[in-house]
Amino acid sequence: MDETARQIQKMFDTVAPAYDLLNHILSANIDTHWRHLATRMVLNGNVTRALDLCTGTADLALCIAAAARPDAVIVGLDFSRAMLTKARLKIQRASLNNSPCLVQADCLSLPFADQSFDLVTVAFGFRNLSDLAQGIREMARVTRPGGKVLILEFSLPSRGVFRNLYRLYLTRVLPRIGYWLTRTHAYGYLQHSIHTFPDPEQLKGLLLASGLHNVRVIPRTHGIVCYYLGEVL
Repeated sequence: MDETARQIQKMFDTVAPAYDLLNHILSANIDTHWRHLATRMVLNGNVTRALDLCTGTADLALCIAAAARPDAVIVGLDFSRAMLTKARLKIQRASLNNSPCLVQADCLSLPFADQSFDLVTVAFGFRNLSDLAQGIREMARVTRPGGKVLILEFSLPSRGVFRNLYRLYLTRVLPRIGYWLTRTHAYGYLQHSIHTFPDPEQLKGLLLASGLHNVRVIPRTHGIVCYYLGEVL
């Protein structure tokens, strides 16, 4: 893990106690809908093993586990110990038959064999990887032929008044609310990471270059988020 990754890891360890509350406040709770929609897009009866990367407090992993077949194995992976500690508490409270199991590891070097999973997902953590192309290659590597990869990530609306309003929210409102609740400048980093993240066509190109097929980009909520779907053949 390089120094940039270590700094990001430290940042997420710091904000973990307020992470869920901030997500729901800053998105007006729409983040819950985005994760449920992601689950509906990719989950089917053939998914017996699913991996959720940058799982954080396990929101998407829990969504997938709740909707998956009862014998499905769901794994949530993150490099932040504090996030995983909070995730374990949420998983215990959920009391699911197929509760997600958690692994602390680096997304750029996954501790799994090739073709281990039917589905690999990441929601709102992909942009934090220090090497996006390597992250995609690892996702594709551990996905079996016929399996799917999904990335759910923030983006900037492409044009219009809504784009300008959203940029104002990112640069002025979000960092201040984040600082008020965490007493850190972590949410200043958040807006910076969204602004510097590749646009949808660029990320689609990275997915295709990494060997994924049938890649689709699906914007939602006026382009605030995009779903990136790919398949391993």
